[in-house]
Amino acid sequence: MKRILLLINPRARSGSDKYLELKAAIENNGHQVIELSHNEQNGNFKDLVLKYKSQTDIVIIGGGDGTINFVLPSLVEAKLPLILFPMGTANLLARSFDIKTDINQLLSAINDGKKIAIDLGIVNGIYFINVCGLGISTEVNKQVTPRLKKLTGPFSFWLTGLKLSNRFKPFKMKLTVDGKEPITTKTWQITICNGKKYAAWMTIEEDASYDDGTLRCLSTEIQKWYQGFRLLPYYMKGSYHEDLEVNFLSGKEITIETKKPLLIDVDGDVQTRTPATFKVKSRALKLILPPDSLSESTPISNQSL
Repeated sequence: MKRILLLINPRARSGSDKYLELKAAIENNGHQVIELSHNEQNGNFKDLVLKYKSQTDIVIIGGGDGTINFVLPSLVEAKLPLILFPMGTANLLARSFDIKTDINQLLSAINDGKKIAIDLGIVNGIYFINVCGLGISTEVNKQVTPRLKKLTGPFSFWLTGLKLSNRFKPFKMKLTVDGKEPITTKTWQITICNGKKYAAWMTIEEDASYDDGTLRCLSTEIQKWYQGFRLLPYYMKGSYHEDLEVNFLSGKEITIETKKPLLIDVDGDVQTRTPATFKVKSRALKLILPPDSLSESTPISNQSL
């Protein structure tokens, strides 16, 4: 029997009535779900992880990437393994590991899951699990509405981007990777990834993984914002060639400086600004993956805890 701390975001895209359904399924499968009051179920998940860490074997989070990001500091401090139940809009981490909104898959993860450790990124002291963005993505994440997310899912970001297209402007920045000679350039978008995916159907690099101790940085340096559409096949595959108007770099520490402070979105939520330093914290988060999510394309090395 495993002791489960079940945390379901009532504001997640899939709705707020999953808690009781999942709790019943887990208990019927022979495990214990820690009893939470109604206020706790709708409370601060970071505090709950720390409050119940000595009584917990596994934390299950039902929500999107933003919900997971919010709880990361407590998960790292408590050293508790996480099982995902994707209920958000983009669900980048879940997509990367082929984790579905499926109760049977969730139960198989509890019973027979593979425990792994993955890296986390840190920007200006803030953890991120997937991606940080600067430029177009920040404007989109500031303006996309919860209603549009609920109605159209990942397409909400594309629709919002098209609506805001007349606001997009390139900016100058200085980029330094692992202390090497800085690069000064003009860009529309900087994307920094800890893992493999940075938007629905977008891949930062074909062989990127969540446990290689490396951040990937993609700078889009086209002349007009709409020229980015012709780069979509390369963005989706995560493969670039020299003739493309992009700059792709990777390293363990990346710094970005801009003339004026610019906002940065962190796992989908605007949380900090330039100047910014991005680092890797190796194998900082424990994940439990469902057995059927493991394949040759799983973005981790062949490791377990």
